[in-house]
Amino acid sequence: MTGDWQFLATGITGAFSAFHLSLGHWLVAGMRKLRPVDLVSASALPTATVLVAARNEVKNADSLVASLLALEYPREKLRIVVVDDRSHDGTGEAIRNCGQGRIDVLRVEICPARIAPKKNALMMGIRSSDSEIIAVIDADNRPDPMWLWSHASRLQGSVGVSTGVVYHARNPRLSDSFQGIWAAEIFNYAAISAGAIGNGFPLSANGGNLVYLRRAFDQAGAYARNLGIVSGDDDFLVQAIMARTPWRVDFAIEAATQVPTQGPVSWQHAWEQRKRWASKCVRFETPQLLLLSTTFASYCWVLLLAILGFSHHACWGMAAFLWGCMWLLGWRQYSTGLDIFGPKVRKSWFPLAMAMQIPLAVAASVLGTFGRFAWKDGAVRGGALEP
Repeated sequence: MTGDWQFLATGITGAFSAFHLSLGHWLVAGMRKLRPVDLVSASALPTATVLVAARNEVKNADSLVASLLALEYPREKLRIVVVDDRSHDGTGEAIRNCGQGRIDVLRVEICPARIAPKKNALMMGIRSSDSEIIAVIDADNRPDPMWLWSHASRLQGSVGVSTGVVYHARNPRLSDSFQGIWAAEIFNYAAISAGAIGNGFPLSANGGNLVYLRRAFDQAGAYARNLGIVSGDDDFLVQAIMARTPWRVDFAIEAATQVPTQGPVSWQHAWEQRKRWASKCVRFETPQLLLLSTTFASYCWVLLLAILGFSHHACWGMAAFLWGCMWLLGWRQYSTGLDIFGPKVRKSWFPLAMAMQIPLAVAASVLGTFGRFAWKDGAVRGGALEP
């Protein structure tokens, strides 16, 4: 490597290192800005619709219904809607049978072309509601009885959206190492989301734990800009609400707002899931896209340095330095998240999850954006279902 190229490589490495150290400080500072809120009285609670889009979820029907019926919320102000999205395993019937007449089941027979199935199901549920707030949860998530009340208490003043942590519940059928890696990764995503929202710059939210004002949803234009994209209904919505409405996005820290979910059950499942998550990012709002693009470029750079190191050993030192800065960033935000939200995962799984993160993120981003991956309804290319 010539002196000029080494000087340039050192400069790029230094710039990316400074970026990650600054980003880590910013995210940690954002998480520390988050505050608990007091519960409002029952009389002050808004009317609410809890909305679940379910496709072939009969295995989860009993536990889902039990958790929904256990929600602490004034019954005259609460409506529960499950949208049976073209299921062929009896999901709708199972939920209706054990719902004690308190759950409305809507059926999607046909999904219109060029509309993502989940967005179509959610919009059907929203159109059927005249409630002040919409609370969205996934069919494999199990909210705390005070989940809705806690989130609704945040929707005061200029706050139009409240989201929170989704974490992997322990699955005794999976190995500790497999579950630990993915539990650490999803928790790190939650910490990043919390830090960004704490700074007034929402990057993402989890659609399995999202509560918002109906009028904020309408003012943001709902899902109009990304109707055909199979993933990202949650991320697109919080970014649009922040960018196009006067409403703010908040991240809840109370224990009751944290929702357990089922994680991936195989390496293949995890890989397809990561490609799906990555496929939406190129359609983010411009500021968020610029931040993620810089992060992606830094990941590509550290991988390139690692490869070049076989012929130019100095590159290995640069790669190690940059990766160390990334690791420090990740460790600070991960540890801060555990301090704020509680020990949902073990710290010991972080190093292995971090070692996988860079190659996994690069490969998933490239293949999710430009390649093909599997989803419930078939194959997806370019973020949208293939005809």
